[in-house]
Amino acid sequence: MIKVMEKRKTIRDYKDAALSANVMNHIRETIANIPPLTENASIEIGVLQDGNSVFKALDGIVGYSGIMIKAPHYLVMMCEDREENFISVGHAGEWLSLELTKIDLGSCWL
Repeated sequence: MIKVMEKRKTIRDYKDAALSANVMNHIRETIANIPPLTENASIEIGVLQDGNSVFKALDGIVGYSGIMIKAPHYLVMMCEDREENFISVGHAGEWLSLELTKIDLGSCWL
């Protein structure tokens, strides 16, 4: 895991190509197997495959100072407004980022 952490970097420029069905299945399996941080926290993670529609809908609203990063796919993490959920979302996002790095898949999350 130390090697994965050293290899990890934020990617802000993505190829304009969809991921293969095998990679998408791996991502879904990885999401399903994220270890929970606490028993009480409740989060949901969804895969948005139509990157162009997501980009058009959110550009100017989210991102770095409203600048959306264009990608072929997006993950969305959702939870109820509770502190333990926010902490669990942060844990899940970091865990997922490391797992994606293991398969040489770039990611950036906010």
